Amino acid sequence: MNTSPVALKIAAPYANALFDFTSSNNMSYQIVRDIKHIKRLLMETKKFDEYLSNPTISSNKKLEIIEKTLDKKINNFTLNFLLVLVKRNRIDLLETILFSYENLTRSTSSVILVEVLTAFKFSATQSNKLMRKVKRFSNF
Repeated sequence: MNTSPVALKIAAPYANALFDFTSSNNMSYQIVRDIKHIKRLLMETKKFDEYLSNPTISSNKKLEIIEKTLDKKINNFTLNFLLVLVKRNRIDLLETILFSYENLTRSTSSVILVEVLTAFKFSATQSNKLMRKVKRFSNF
């Protein structure tokens, strides 16, 4: 993912437009679900990510692969949003746009992202105990 200031600045209007539309149409849950699906696909299928980011591949080919890969698996609005990104030659910023969108949804829904690194895997009891402490310290 490209997190350079320039990429984040270019991605911001797309993330904001997506956020505004989904918020006003009560589609946030559906879009977040779609985003998780798309991110999983990008992580598991590096060739798909490389294909979309490749400037030598035509927009028509990218549109075709997106439609074949994601049609019926994501909301039509999300699919159309991806197609707009292709047409505007911004599909290479997809991960950055999704990252920005997720940050917007977290900030408005009072969700705090906590990352815990441990030397060993937590048991369910330890994990629950940690979640209770985080909730207590964050006033949730």
